[in-house]
Amino acid sequence: MVYRLFRGLLLIGMLISPMAIADVYQQRPAIRIGVLSFDDINKDIYRWQPTIDYLNQRFPQYQFTLVIGDIKSIDQLVSSETIDFAITNGVKFLMYQNQHEAVRMLNLKPLHADPQFAIGSTVIARSDIPDIANWNEIRDKNIIATTPQAFGGFQIIKREWLKSGIDPVRDFPYLRFVGLPQERPAIPVSQPRSRHCYFTNLRAGTGNKVRPF
Repeated sequence: MVYRLFRGLLLIGMLISPMAIADVYQQRPAIRIGVLSFDDINKDIYRWQPTIDYLNQRFPQYQFTLVIGDIKSIDQLVSSETIDFAITNGVKFLMYQNQHEAVRMLNLKPLHADPQFAIGSTVIARSDIPDIANWNEIRDKNIIATTPQAFGGFQIIKREWLKSGIDPVRDFPYLRFVGLPQERPAIPVSQPRSRHCYFTNLRAGTGNKVRPF
């Protein structure tokens, strides 16, 4: 009699346990982590999804989700408080700190470079255009960048211009923005008889070299 009762309780427990576990998982608080993307989304998923998988395994009481977006998308998600954490660059963090009281938690430090020189802006032009000796020589050129918000792709070089007394909006009448991905500005520059130059990121420690077309 005792054996049968125990077996019955065990059977009920076996039937209830999976449902109870499923219910617990459905009630887990959702933690959405936004990642600012300048490249192919699949590359960012490949880079960051293992981190999300680790967090879900390490903290099973929460449901971590990866949310990848461009500058505009992440800005909107931060403004609407749709995401809980944001992985972004230093300029965007300062904006979020000022506008949304964001708090810095972690900094990604380069492994093989001085953080002070970890990223910069690079001017790229065709090899048949005369060498640029100073910024005044590009006033009459077609200048292309990705977006006004791009950190290495525009913000850093804009700071250097302003320090030199140059306002890019006022002094570069042929400046235009063509959007992401970062390879997009290179297309018109590579065309025959093009007189474009464009700005892109230059990351320290990557071994990248700027070569003329």
